[in-house]
Amino acid sequence: MHGVKTAVLFQFSDFGCITDVNLGLRWEPADFGSEVLKRAATLAAADIEPGATVAVAHSGGARFLSDLFAVGTFGCSAACIDPMF
Repeated sequence: MHGVKTAVLFQFSDFGCITDVNLGLRWEPADFGSEVLKRAATLAAADIEPGATVAVAHSGGARFLSDLFAVGTFGCSAACIDPMF
C-alpha cells in the first residue's frame, strides 16, 4: 500500500457548510475536510497511484463532492459518471 501523500489544494476553512437534504447530512468546513482526507486514504488503500484517472460514480450530493475533492487532493483525475443517466 502506498503512503497517503495529499496536496493542500483547498482551504476547507474557507468553505461554507455543505448540506445534503436527501441524506439529511450537514458538514461544517472541518467535517468536509476530514471526509475528503478519509476518502483520499481509501484511494491509497486501494493501490490507486497519483496521476491515475478515477471514476466517481454518483448522482450528486455531498458524497460526490467529497469523492471529487479527494481525487484531486490525491493527485488524480476524475471521470464523473452519473449512474442515473
